[in-house]
Amino acid sequence: MSFIHLRTTSGYSFKYGTTQPRDLVQRAAEFEMHALALTDRDSFAGAIRFAKSCLEFGIAPILGINLQIDLINSEAYGVKADRKNFPRVTILAGSDGGWRDLLHLYRGITTSSPDRIPVLTLDILEKFTQDNSKLYLLHGPESPVAEAISLHRFDMAIDIVNQLRPYFADHAIECVSHLVGGNGPGSTAHAARSLAFARDHDIDAVVTNAVRMLNREDGPVADVLDCARKLVPLDKRNIERRNAEAFLKSTGEMRSLAAEIARAAGEGSPRLLLNLFRLNPQRLHVIKAGGVQFNATPRIINTATSTSTATIATASTGATSGSTSTATSISTTTIATNIPQRELLTVAQRNSDALQMRLLELNLGLLPDRVLLLPLGARRALAPDL
Repeated sequence: MSFIHLRTTSGYSFKYGTTQPRDLVQRAAEFEMHALALTDRDSFAGAIRFAKSCLEFGIAPILGINLQIDLINSEAYGVKADRKNFPRVTILAGSDGGWRDLLHLYRGITTSSPDRIPVLTLDILEKFTQDNSKLYLLHGPESPVAEAISLHRFDMAIDIVNQLRPYFADHAIECVSHLVGGNGPGSTAHAARSLAFARDHDIDAVVTNAVRMLNREDGPVADVLDCARKLVPLDKRNIERRNAEAFLKSTGEMRSLAAEIARAAGEGSPRLLLNLFRLNPQRLHVIKAGGVQFNATPRIINTATSTSTATIATASTGATSGSTSTATSISTTTIATNIPQRELLTVAQRNSDALQMRLLELNLGLLPDRVLLLPLGARRALAPDL
């Protein structure tokens, strides 16, 4: 089974990511991955292009965001803090309303910010509790939990998890190893301690690569972006990365990495760590990753019809739509529409990004529990008034 990258940033992570969303999706398709997440820093600017690219290459899009978090709510207590250097967490949108809820939460964060810098606080989470029931939190190597684990303060780490637990549907600890030396974030030793912490406290653990590059060769570009973001000279003293391992790795490379982390944590096999990325055999149209369920990418079938009917298929085991195999389960929804089939297939490419964003904000609620993302033409067929 192919690996699913749950933490990936594109060039729309301003002065951080090095790659266009379409290039990431194309590489994931080359690796025969079933799904890919886009978790840009502080922005959804690449979400439209990412979703369209996923539809083009037949990959299920998983949408999320990487945000700064201030656990003590510094502004409320008059504590001066650098609002560009808080720890970071990643939030993923689940199916059946998660994307809409994530947008509501993001609006609340930005409108509450005095300088428009999105910083997540406990006050904001409390205010938008009703919008967090389908959101999932990943504690990565830049999170407060990772900082506590680096200090071997596991009591502090679990306190932080418990503090945030009521505000999200579920939590997971990211195990990230960029094969750097030492015991800090990005090292195998830190990833192993993170895995052991998750096992000891019955928290899901997921292995990610915290992707910010497409290839190893993009390392110098990342260096330029880091120095530009911090407004410092391009010099070895100011370069963040220790190597060039934060690229989109193949399934085989990630399995090897997971095996190394598992061995360092005292587990004989990486199977348990990787098992969370397998398809749920009971619901083939749902991808289960790290305790998070996402619907697979829809596709339009019955292309022989050219006038009034289109069928959306949301699941397949790889067999063709006409297969009679009992091992394949395809859920379909027939949509009556006056839009010709050919126009239905191409209208998404002709409409403006503004209209697409408005449709995305509805979070595809017209077909709950069926699809994560429908083509724009199908959405207009269902809701022509939009």
